[in-house]
Amino acid sequence: MRQRKHVFILSAFLLAGCVANEPYRTSLAPVCATPLGPAQSCSSSFHETSDSFDLLFAEFDDQGLPYPRPGAKDQQAKVIKALDDIAATNDHRVAVYVFVTGWKNNANEDDGNITGFKKALAVAARDEVAKNPAEGSKRPRRVVGIFVSWRGLATTLEPFKELSFWTRKAAADRVAHGSARGFFSMLKLFQCEQNGNLSCSLEGTKTASKNVRLVLIGHSFGALILYNAVEQALVESLVPNSDNPAPPPVPRFGDMVILLNPAFEASLYAPLKEIADGRNYPPHEPPIFVSVTSQTDWATGLAFPIGRTANAFLENTADPAEGAAITHTMGHIDSYITHHLTVDDSIQCEGWKDVGEIQDPAELRAQVDKNLAAENNQRHVFTLSIQRYLRIGSGSFAAAPG
Repeated sequence: MRQRKHVFILSAFLLAGCVANEPYRTSLAPVCATPLGPAQSCSSSFHETSDSFDLLFAEFDDQGLPYPRPGAKDQQAKVIKALDDIAATNDHRVAVYVFVTGWKNNANEDDGNITGFKKALAVAARDEVAKNPAEGSKRPRRVVGIFVSWRGLATTLEPFKELSFWTRKAAADRVAHGSARGFFSMLKLFQCEQNGNLSCSLEGTKTASKNVRLVLIGHSFGALILYNAVEQALVESLVPNSDNPAPPPVPRFGDMVILLNPAFEASLYAPLKEIADGRNYPPHEPPIFVSVTSQTDWATGLAFPIGRTANAFLENTADPAEGAAITHTMGHIDSYITHHLTVDDSIQCEGWKDVGEIQDPAELRAQVDKNLAAENNQRHVFTLSIQRYLRIGSGSFAAAPG
């Protein structure tokens, strides 16, 4: 009897920390005005707005499907409709930033990813304003963020929160193969249609406008969801003209795909890497796919290999390199790394300041303007140093493609 009592108490304790499998953004009614920080008054709204950006939400359940509850099931269609309306009122000039959240995150207004995303959108909006004079009479693009969420946070209790790796990776796999793929394709189609390339064809990109920009970002297990959605399109775009010494630019999925601390096996990336390494590129081809991993990220550097080693115990591999690729992420395998990004303390950007902790909108706007001016000045300094090198150096300078 005492054992049953202990089991009951433990079960109740675990259930108390369980995060329900249900949507947060169930209100599809009027747009909600939002501050830079958490906005409890907007906690159920799928569309938050400020003077400089709009923020939309699309949520998926544990099976990778839109939530079937009334209201939430229409989120995706409402997001596309909102994008159409925003574009129509801004001369079809929109900059869309998509963020797919990862492990231990969701669409709760208190989630730190939402607050950080809002600040990034505010900075992007100021950047659009700063660039406007260089674009003649064109107005700044309206910045729109789309927060793609799933049940990355299953429990708030420790140590079960950290031990949720296996269940959350399994859920991320289901979301990656679910309706999210169609949603990202809808966003790509929106960009193509707004820019006059109705079929999203390679030929159409030559005549399409650049009014609508689309950047897709995935973090942690959210990077797995995003990568699965765009991988096939990237493979197809890289295969043609692989032997052409002067190939055309590579067709893109949006303007840029960025993975931050991606939490998936390097073996999933290997086919794309092999095709990309075997293709010729036009000079100065800008990047179409960027993956960034912090060397100190314990989730991908420590937790992921431990979790995957347990799962992959009976998997057969051809050699040690392949074995490492099924238990480690690509950011922690030397053969997959192309660049190292480090801080150079000798370079001083006078007036630049991290805006991450700034809550006041007016203070943020002022500091972003100072940062942009400092970065622009540093860019001129860098350009002058390169020109000086070309004059007094060996006479040759090679820039790596991308």
